[in-house]
Amino acid sequence: MVAARAFPSNRFAFIFAVPRAFPRKPAVLLAGAGPPGKDGSAGCQPDRFVPRLTPLVRNLLLAWAGVWLLNFLLRGAGSQGPLNNFLDLDPALLGGDWRQLPGLIGYTFAHDGLSLWHLLFNAYLLAVFGPEVEILYPRFQFGKLFLVTTLVGAAAHLLLSLMVPGLAPAIGGSGFVTAVIAVNAAVYPNRILNLIFIRLRMITFFLILVGLDLLVCISTAKGEMSGKAFEIHLAGALVGWFWADGFGRMGIQTPWQAWGQRRRQNKNQRQQQQSRDEEAELDRILAKISREGLPSLTPKERRFLDRRSKQKRSS
Repeated sequence: MVAARAFPSNRFAFIFAVPRAFPRKPAVLLAGAGPPGKDGSAGCQPDRFVPRLTPLVRNLLLAWAGVWLLNFLLRGAGSQGPLNNFLDLDPALLGGDWRQLPGLIGYTFAHDGLSLWHLLFNAYLLAVFGPEVEILYPRFQFGKLFLVTTLVGAAAHLLLSLMVPGLAPAIGGSGFVTAVIAVNAAVYPNRILNLIFIRLRMITFFLILVGLDLLVCISTAKGEMSGKAFEIHLAGALVGWFWADGFGRMGIQTPWQAWGQRRRQNKNQRQQQQSRDEEAELDRILAKISREGLPSLTPKERRFLDRRSKQKRSS
């Protein structure tokens, strides 16, 4: 489930952090069908397998397969193919090579042109974990999650290229796959994964994947280059986790959530104070009319009454 990276020799290397074998049935058992709770519970119905492919997940899988097949038909022997070269996320973009601009989004549609395994791993994980996310965040929300994850992953890769000279282009949809897994882990942390010989909770599986990427991050910091685009994976993990309010579901308030809450409270207090001030002003104007008559009002007071009258009619 890796966004692949091409090395300066123009060859791609891949490391896959996935279950060691494909189960014959979907890897996730859903414990019930009710709405998700903060503890990851999902009702009390009997266990069921993951839902069938949802529309946007199916369309994305078809797009991945179509791009790979077209690139396979066009590529020469031993090359990644013209479509991959067009869609990959190349750090040369930061140097002003605007021909690489399509890679900001296109990289997530391309997969290793020399092997089918890269595509199969990502497609399998998306097919297993994606439908649940599309059910939670249907249509535009799912598309927005895909776009945000893709752009944040691209930003992470380009920023890393500023710190790691010679960083090669990246391709692959694993950043979004990681985001999808993160959403599942945030919403259903106690769901059970059956991985042939072991059983893991969803949150444990997610943390293992994040841990593996952090190990690669440490190796890269030591100067050891790998073929795994850990920065795109970690970006996807962060987007998915915060998208589903993972910390909030655990009862943990992040600093920016606390800041947002204080900001909303201050806004409500200002609105309440403004409402009290307007009521006091209305009482003053009505008292003035009672004492001196309507002609005594100033233009500003008349505008105030007109505005309050329109507000009352609209409400």
